[in-house]
Amino acid sequence: MKLLKIACLLLLLSGIVCSCGTAAEEAEPEEMQPVSEEAEPGEEPSRLPLSEVKSVTLYSRGLREQELSEAESAEVLDALAEVEWYGTGSQSYLDYDGCGGRMFRLELEDGGTVKFGASSPFYIIDESGYKSEYRVCQAISKVYWKLNDKYFGDMSWRPLPHDR
Repeated sequence: MKLLKIACLLLLLSGIVCSCGTAAEEAEPEEMQPVSEEAEPGEEPSRLPLSEVKSVTLYSRGLREQELSEAESAEVLDALAEVEWYGTGSQSYLDYDGCGGRMFRLELEDGGTVKFGASSPFYIIDESGYKSEYRVCQAISKVYWKLNDKYFGDMSWRPLPHDR
């Protein structure tokens, strides 16, 4: 046990955090902790209002836009059908490299819009990040990149402007 404590002390001195089981681990600073997005007992997940969508617009990575055909929109909506989340979301997705904010804009029958992106580990809905399911993000990304290549080709590589 004495050897383990010495090893932990050496690791701590070298800048690596180690817990020897004798002291409580230090919590991350509040701004770095992920928002708790686990379901409360009896809480129903939130879902996108897919039955109210009248059109879908595709964003390129450089935020150029293309309104999708009815068949393409149906393909996107099928991929989005499994999206569900809990909680109020956060801006913590901005701390991750590669988390682009927009893939699709959903125009609703009532005139409202929903801006949606999926970049594991987040769904990004109207610029708030929610804990995502990897498998669902991958399915959405597959549809997104297929349509992105069709409409924007090799120009899609341009970086996404931050918070545009």
